[in-house]
Amino acid sequence: MSHVRQIARNPVSFRHALAVQQGLLDADLHVARRPNDPALAKRAFQQFLPEVPDTSVIELETSNGLWRVWVTGGTAECQDDAFFTKAADGRLVSVPSPRAELCWTSWRDLETVGGQTALVRFDGTNHPLEGMDVEIRPWTRGWQPPCRISLRYADRFRLSEAFCAHGTACRSSAALAMKLARALARDEHGHSLQSTAQVPPSLLRANADRLKTLQSQISDYGDGAAFPTFGRKANTEFPDYSYPTKTILVQVDGQLVAARVGIGGVGWRAIGDYLVVLYRLGSPKLEPVASYVVKRDVVGLQSATASIPASRRARN
Repeated sequence: MSHVRQIARNPVSFRHALAVQQGLLDADLHVARRPNDPALAKRAFQQFLPEVPDTSVIELETSNGLWRVWVTGGTAECQDDAFFTKAADGRLVSVPSPRAELCWTSWRDLETVGGQTALVRFDGTNHPLEGMDVEIRPWTRGWQPPCRISLRYADRFRLSEAFCAHGTACRSSAALAMKLARALARDEHGHSLQSTAQVPPSLLRANADRLKTLQSQISDYGDGAAFPTFGRKANTEFPDYSYPTKTILVQVDGQLVAARVGIGGVGWRAIGDYLVVLYRLGSPKLEPVASYVVKRDVVGLQSATASIPASRRARN
Protein backbone atom coordinates (compact mmCIF):
# COMPACT_ATOMS: atom_id res chain seq x y z
CA MET A 1 0.00 0.00 0.00
CA SER A 2 2.84 2.42 0.77
CA HIS A 3 4.22 1.87 -2.72
CA VAL A 4 0.82 2.56 -4.28
CA ARG A 5 0.68 5.89 -2.45
CA GLN A 6 4.24 6.67 -3.54
CA ILE A 7 3.63 6.20 -7.26
CA ALA A 8 0.41 8.22 -6.89
CA ARG A 9 2.55 11.31 -6.37
CA ASN A 10 3.05 11.26 -10.11
CA PRO A 11 -0.49 11.46 -11.58
CA VAL A 12 0.75 10.30 -15.00
CA SER A 13 1.38 6.85 -13.54
CA PHE A 14 -2.34 6.54 -12.83
CA ARG A 15 -3.55 7.43 -16.30
CA HIS A 16 -4.25 3.81 -17.25
CA ALA A 17 -4.99 0.61 -15.39
CA LEU A 18 -1.97 -1.05 -16.97
CA ALA A 19 0.28 1.63 -15.49
CA VAL A 20 -1.09 0.88 -12.04
CA GLN A 21 -0.52 -2.83 -12.57
CA GLN A 22 3.04 -2.15 -13.69
CA GLY A 23 3.65 -0.01 -10.63
CA LEU A 24 2.52 -2.83 -8.38
CA LEU A 25 4.57 -5.40 -10.26
CA ASP A 26 7.70 -3.32 -10.04
CA ALA A 27 7.35 -3.10 -6.28
CA ASP A 28 5.89 -6.28 -4.84
CA LEU A 29 4.52 -8.63 -7.51
CA HIS A 30 6.51 -10.70 -9.95
CA VAL A 31 4.92 -12.60 -12.83
CA ALA A 32 5.26 -16.36 -12.60
CA ARG A 33 7.51 -18.27 -15.01
CA ARG A 34 5.94 -18.88 -18.42
CA PRO A 35 7.55 -21.96 -19.95
CA ASN A 36 7.40 -22.64 -23.68
CA ASP A 37 5.96 -26.17 -23.68
CA PRO A 38 3.34 -26.53 -26.46
CA ALA A 39 2.78 -30.24 -25.76
CA LEU A 40 2.03 -29.68 -22.08
CA ALA A 41 -0.13 -26.66 -22.89
CA LYS A 42 -2.22 -28.67 -25.37
CA ARG A 43 -2.54 -31.60 -22.97
CA ALA A 44 -3.66 -29.38 -20.09
CA PHE A 45 -6.05 -27.47 -22.30
CA GLN A 46 -7.73 -30.64 -23.56
CA GLN A 47 -7.94 -32.14 -20.07
CA PHE A 48 -9.12 -29.15 -18.07
CA LEU A 49 -10.85 -26.86 -20.58
CA PRO A 50 -12.65 -29.28 -22.90
CA GLU A 51 -15.70 -27.01 -23.26
CA VAL A 52 -13.63 -24.07 -24.54
CA PRO A 53 -13.31 -23.76 -28.35
CA ASP A 54 -9.90 -24.84 -29.59
CA THR A 55 -7.41 -22.05 -30.14
CA SER A 56 -3.91 -21.80 -31.53
CA VAL A 57 -2.75 -19.73 -28.55
CA ILE A 58 -2.66 -21.72 -25.30
CA GLU A 59 -0.57 -20.23 -22.51
CA LEU A 60 1.07 -21.66 -19.40
CA GLU A 61 2.53 -20.19 -16.24
CA THR A 62 3.86 -21.87 -13.13
CA SER A 63 5.09 -20.98 -9.64
CA ASN A 64 6.23 -23.32 -6.85
CA GLY A 65 4.60 -26.38 -8.39
CA LEU A 66 1.26 -24.75 -9.22
CA TRP A 67 0.38 -24.44 -12.90
CA ARG A 68 -2.15 -22.35 -14.77
CA VAL A 69 -3.31 -22.93 -18.35
CA TRP A 70 -5.42 -20.30 -20.07
CA VAL A 71 -6.68 -19.00 -23.38
CA THR A 72 -7.97 -15.57 -24.38
CA GLY A 73 -10.70 -15.23 -26.98
CA GLY A 74 -13.59 -13.22 -28.36
CA THR A 75 -13.99 -9.51 -28.95
CA ALA A 76 -14.25 -8.99 -25.18
CA GLU A 77 -10.86 -10.69 -24.71
CA CYS A 78 -12.27 -13.11 -22.14
CA GLN A 79 -9.95 -15.50 -20.30
CA ASP A 80 -10.77 -19.14 -19.59
CA ASP A 81 -8.29 -20.80 -17.26
CA ALA A 82 -7.66 -23.83 -15.08
CA PHE A 83 -5.11 -24.75 -12.41
CA PHE A 84 -3.25 -28.00 -11.87
CA THR A 85 -0.23 -29.68 -10.35
CA LYS A 86 1.98 -32.48 -11.68
CA ALA A 87 1.95 -35.83 -9.88
CA ALA A 88 5.12 -37.93 -9.53
CA ASP A 89 3.83 -40.34 -12.19
CA GLY A 90 3.32 -37.52 -14.69
CA ARG A 91 -0.42 -37.14 -14.26
CA LEU A 92 -1.89 -33.65 -14.30
CA VAL A 93 -4.00 -33.14 -11.18
CA SER A 94 -6.77 -30.55 -11.21
CA VAL A 95 -6.74 -27.78 -8.59
CA PRO A 96 -10.06 -26.06 -7.81
CA SER A 97 -10.24 -22.69 -9.52
CA PRO A 98 -11.46 -19.53 -7.78
CA ARG A 99 -14.51 -18.48 -9.78
CA ALA A 100 -14.25 -15.30 -11.82
CA GLU A 101 -15.60 -13.63 -14.93
CA LEU A 102 -12.51 -12.38 -16.73
CA CYS A 103 -13.27 -10.14 -19.68
CA TRP A 104 -12.02 -6.84 -21.08
CA THR A 105 -10.81 -4.88 -18.03
CA SER A 106 -10.64 -7.94 -15.74
CA TRP A 107 -7.77 -10.43 -15.83
CA ARG A 108 -5.57 -12.47 -13.49
CA ASP A 109 -2.10 -13.98 -13.32
CA LEU A 110 -0.01 -16.21 -11.13
CA GLU A 111 2.50 -14.02 -9.33
CA THR A 112 4.97 -14.29 -6.50
CA VAL A 113 4.49 -11.90 -3.60
CA GLY A 114 7.44 -11.80 -1.24
CA GLY A 115 8.48 -15.19 -2.58
CA GLN A 116 5.04 -16.74 -2.02
CA THR A 117 2.86 -17.92 -4.88
CA ALA A 118 -0.39 -16.01 -5.28
CA LEU A 119 -3.18 -15.56 -7.80
CA VAL A 120 -3.56 -11.84 -8.50
CA ARG A 121 -6.71 -10.53 -10.10
CA PHE A 122 -7.08 -7.02 -11.56
CA ASP A 123 -10.47 -5.38 -12.19
CA GLY A 124 -10.59 -1.96 -13.82
CA THR A 125 -13.49 0.38 -12.97
CA ASN A 126 -14.90 3.41 -14.80
CA HIS A 127 -17.93 4.50 -12.77
CA PRO A 128 -18.41 6.52 -10.69
CA LEU A 129 -14.63 6.92 -10.60
CA GLU A 130 -11.88 5.30 -12.63
CA GLY A 131 -9.84 2.88 -10.60
CA MET A 132 -8.50 -0.60 -10.03
CA ASP A 133 -9.44 -3.39 -7.63
CA VAL A 134 -6.67 -5.89 -6.92
CA GLU A 135 -7.24 -9.24 -5.22
CA ILE A 136 -4.21 -11.22 -4.00
CA ARG A 137 -5.02 -14.84 -3.11
CA PRO A 138 -2.01 -16.78 -1.70
CA TRP A 139 -1.41 -20.44 -2.52
CA THR A 140 -0.01 -22.77 0.16
CA ARG A 141 -1.08 -26.33 -0.66
CA GLY A 142 -4.47 -24.75 -1.31
CA TRP A 143 -6.00 -21.32 -1.80
CA GLN A 144 -5.87 -19.00 1.20
CA PRO A 145 -8.24 -16.08 1.98
CA PRO A 146 -7.42 -13.11 -0.26
CA CYS A 147 -6.16 -9.64 0.51
CA ARG A 148 -7.73 -6.81 -1.47
CA ILE A 149 -6.59 -3.36 -2.55
CA SER A 150 -9.05 -0.82 -3.95
CA LEU A 151 -7.76 2.26 -5.79
CA ARG A 152 -9.86 5.19 -6.99
CA TYR A 153 -8.51 8.15 -8.93
CA ALA A 154 -9.44 11.81 -8.84
CA ASP A 155 -10.40 13.15 -12.28
CA ARG A 156 -11.01 16.37 -14.17
CA PHE A 157 -13.22 17.06 -17.19
CA ARG A 158 -12.18 19.59 -19.83
CA LEU A 159 -13.49 20.63 -23.21
CA SER A 160 -11.03 19.71 -25.96
CA GLU A 161 -13.05 20.30 -29.17
CA ALA A 162 -16.22 22.12 -30.18
CA PHE A 163 -18.08 22.11 -33.51
CA CYS A 164 -21.08 24.24 -34.54
CA ALA A 165 -23.47 24.53 -37.46
CA HIS A 166 -23.96 27.80 -39.38
CA GLY A 167 -21.33 29.65 -37.39
CA THR A 168 -23.40 29.38 -34.21
CA ALA A 169 -21.43 30.28 -31.12
CA CYS A 170 -20.58 27.18 -29.09
CA ARG A 171 -19.53 29.02 -25.97
CA SER A 172 -22.95 29.13 -24.30
CA SER A 173 -23.34 25.35 -24.13
CA ALA A 174 -19.70 24.32 -23.61
CA ALA A 175 -20.02 24.35 -19.82
CA LEU A 176 -23.20 22.27 -20.10
CA ALA A 177 -21.38 19.69 -22.25
CA MET A 178 -18.72 19.21 -19.57
CA LYS A 179 -21.40 19.00 -16.88
CA LEU A 180 -23.26 16.30 -18.80
CA ALA A 181 -20.08 14.30 -19.43
CA ARG A 182 -19.25 14.34 -15.75
CA ALA A 183 -22.80 13.31 -14.82
CA LEU A 184 -22.65 10.32 -17.20
CA ALA A 185 -19.30 9.27 -15.73
CA ARG A 186 -20.65 9.39 -12.20
CA ASP A 187 -23.80 7.42 -13.07
CA GLU A 188 -23.08 4.40 -15.25
CA HIS A 189 -26.73 3.82 -16.15
CA GLY A 190 -27.64 7.46 -16.74
CA HIS A 191 -30.62 7.43 -14.39
CA SER A 192 -29.76 10.85 -12.95
CA LEU A 193 -28.55 12.43 -16.20
CA GLN A 194 -31.83 14.23 -16.92
CA SER A 195 -31.95 15.69 -13.43
CA THR A 196 -28.48 17.15 -14.04
CA ALA A 197 -29.88 19.26 -16.89
CA GLN A 198 -32.36 20.91 -14.48
CA VAL A 199 -35.20 21.25 -17.00
CA PRO A 200 -38.53 22.05 -15.30
CA PRO A 201 -40.75 18.94 -15.06
CA SER A 202 -43.58 20.73 -16.89
CA LEU A 203 -41.33 21.23 -19.95
CA LEU A 204 -40.24 17.59 -19.84
CA ARG A 205 -43.85 16.43 -19.85
CA ALA A 206 -44.91 18.83 -22.59
CA ASN A 207 -42.05 17.72 -24.88
CA ALA A 208 -41.94 14.00 -24.08
CA ASP A 209 -43.34 13.01 -27.49
CA ARG A 210 -40.90 15.28 -29.36
CA LEU A 211 -38.00 13.73 -27.47
CA LYS A 212 -39.27 10.22 -28.18
CA THR A 213 -39.47 10.99 -31.90
CA LEU A 214 -35.93 12.33 -31.93
CA GLN A 215 -34.60 9.35 -29.95
CA SER A 216 -36.12 7.00 -32.54
CA GLN A 217 -33.99 8.71 -35.21
CA ILE A 218 -30.75 8.10 -33.30
CA SER A 219 -29.04 4.77 -33.82
CA ASP A 220 -26.52 3.36 -31.37
CA TYR A 221 -24.70 1.84 -34.32
CA GLY A 222 -23.14 4.95 -35.83
CA ASP A 223 -21.23 5.13 -39.11
CA GLY A 224 -19.14 8.18 -38.34
CA ALA A 225 -21.98 10.64 -39.02
CA ALA A 226 -23.30 9.97 -35.52
CA PHE A 227 -20.90 12.61 -34.19
CA PRO A 228 -21.24 15.63 -36.53
CA THR A 229 -18.30 17.97 -37.05
CA PHE A 230 -19.86 20.21 -39.74
CA GLY A 231 -17.13 19.78 -42.32
CA ARG A 232 -14.20 19.77 -39.93
CA LYS A 233 -12.12 16.81 -38.76
CA ALA A 234 -12.24 15.75 -35.13
CA ASN A 235 -8.92 15.11 -33.43
CA THR A 236 -10.35 12.70 -30.86
CA GLU A 237 -9.13 9.15 -31.43
CA PHE A 238 -12.62 7.61 -31.47
CA PRO A 239 -15.15 9.96 -33.14
CA ASP A 240 -17.88 7.29 -33.23
CA TYR A 241 -20.09 6.66 -30.22
CA SER A 242 -19.80 3.40 -28.39
CA TYR A 243 -23.23 2.16 -27.42
CA PRO A 244 -25.52 2.63 -25.63
CA THR A 245 -25.87 6.42 -25.36
CA LYS A 246 -28.33 8.68 -23.54
CA THR A 247 -30.49 11.39 -25.14
CA ILE A 248 -32.16 13.94 -22.86
CA LEU A 249 -33.74 17.39 -22.94
CA VAL A 250 -31.62 20.42 -21.96
CA GLN A 251 -31.95 24.19 -22.11
CA VAL A 252 -29.45 26.40 -23.93
CA ASP A 253 -29.95 30.19 -23.90
CA GLY A 254 -33.59 29.67 -22.95
CA GLN A 255 -34.23 27.23 -25.80
CA LEU A 256 -35.13 23.60 -25.35
CA VAL A 257 -32.86 21.21 -27.30
CA ALA A 258 -31.91 17.56 -27.06
CA ALA A 259 -28.46 16.38 -25.95
CA ARG A 260 -26.99 13.01 -26.81
CA VAL A 261 -24.30 12.00 -24.32
CA GLY A 262 -21.96 9.05 -24.65
CA ILE A 263 -18.39 7.84 -24.95
CA GLY A 264 -16.34 7.35 -28.09
CA GLY A 265 -15.24 3.85 -28.94
CA VAL A 266 -15.80 0.80 -31.12
CA GLY A 267 -19.12 -1.01 -30.77
CA TRP A 268 -19.72 -1.55 -27.05
CA ARG A 269 -16.11 -0.70 -26.14
CA ALA A 270 -16.22 2.69 -24.44
CA ILE A 271 -12.55 3.60 -24.74
CA GLY A 272 -12.51 7.18 -26.00
CA ASP A 273 -13.44 10.68 -24.94
CA TYR A 274 -16.92 11.80 -23.92
CA LEU A 275 -19.05 13.00 -26.84
CA VAL A 276 -21.99 15.42 -26.56
CA VAL A 277 -24.22 16.44 -29.49
CA LEU A 278 -27.04 18.99 -29.33
CA TYR A 279 -30.05 18.55 -31.67
CA ARG A 280 -32.88 20.88 -32.62
CA LEU A 281 -36.28 19.66 -31.52
CA GLY A 282 -39.22 19.35 -33.92
CA SER A 283 -37.24 19.05 -37.17
CA PRO A 284 -38.54 16.42 -39.62
CA LYS A 285 -35.04 15.00 -39.83
CA LEU A 286 -32.19 14.74 -37.35
CA GLU A 287 -30.66 18.23 -37.18
CA PRO A 288 -27.52 18.67 -35.05
CA VAL A 289 -26.59 22.20 -34.04
CA ALA A 290 -23.41 21.68 -32.00
CA SER A 291 -21.10 18.93 -30.79
CA TYR A 292 -18.38 18.67 -28.15
CA VAL A 293 -15.49 16.41 -27.19
CA VAL A 294 -14.87 16.30 -23.44
CA LYS A 295 -11.73 14.69 -22.04
CA ARG A 296 -11.61 12.97 -18.67
CA ASP A 297 -8.13 13.29 -17.20
CA VAL A 298 -6.88 11.38 -14.18
CA VAL A 299 -5.12 13.87 -11.90
CA GLY A 300 -4.11 11.73 -8.93
CA LEU A 301 -5.13 9.17 -6.35
CA GLN A 302 -8.38 9.90 -4.51
CA SER A 303 -8.40 6.85 -2.25
CA ALA A 304 -6.49 3.64 -1.57
CA THR A 305 -7.92 1.05 0.82
CA ALA A 306 -6.87 -2.46 1.75
CA SER A 307 -8.54 -5.38 3.48
CA ILE A 308 -6.56 -8.22 5.04
CA PRO A 309 -8.17 -11.45 6.35
CA ALA A 310 -8.28 -11.64 10.15
CA SER A 311 -6.20 -14.82 10.14
CA ARG A 312 -3.37 -13.07 8.32
CA ARG A 313 -3.56 -9.96 10.49
CA ALA A 314 -3.18 -12.19 13.55
CA ARG A 315 -0.03 -13.76 12.12
CA ASN A 316 1.42 -10.34 11.38
